[in-house]
Amino acid sequence: ETSRVVPITGSAVPLFTLVFARLFLHEPLTSQQLWATGLLIVGGAFLSLRLSSTRGISGKSLMYAIGGGAAFAGYFAVVKHIYDTFDPFWSAFAYSRFAVGVVALLLLGPVIWWAKPKRAPRKKKRSSKKKTQAILLAFFGSKVLGTTMFILQNYAIDLGSVTVVNALQGTQYLFVLVVAVALSRRLPKLYREEVTRVAMTQKVLGIAGVSLGLALLL
Repeated sequence: ETSRVVPITGSAVPLFTLVFARLFLHEPLTSQQLWATGLLIVGGAFLSLRLSSTRGISGKSLMYAIGGGAAFAGYFAVVKHIYDTFDPFWSAFAYSRFAVGVVALLLLGPVIWWAKPKRAPRKKKRSSKKKTQAILLAFFGSKVLGTTMFILQNYAIDLGSVTVVNALQGTQYLFVLVVAVALSRRLPKLYREEVTRVAMTQKVLGIAGVSLGLALLL
């Protein structure tokens, strides 16, 4: 579930960011940051538990979520070094995005091609014009939002501490939960989110723990 995976990945990002910032950027660690680390771990672990009849999150999903957080943290530490070294911001941002694209093609392209499952050809289903327009609008709209978020996030990293920028991401988890529940109720056949009392209590408490840990990093 989105409301479980995103906060877990988000809690892993500042944890690994603190480590990388300490090792490579020589940012000092305080006792408050250590308390924050504990809350991030507890909040993320609580979200992954299977309580009562809740689905929780599988060990494989948990591993990928934490691995994604570690990768994001490494990326943020590297781009912070790039922004501190090269000026102006837009040149450094453009070169970093170009490098990401090239590396993705070189590393992931062959893997995706090799792992692509062989499927029997199937007949194409015709979609209505209205449905096609809705799909295109949703696709390009998500790309515009994602691009805007990424530019603003990287510009914030250029201006301030990478640890603080990652900590501020905690504000998104409540929005993720609200949107996930709304979509689950509005489009239950398309999007399914656990909305039982136990599941919602677990998610709210887990997100609260992660958010409090992130707040202590400020």
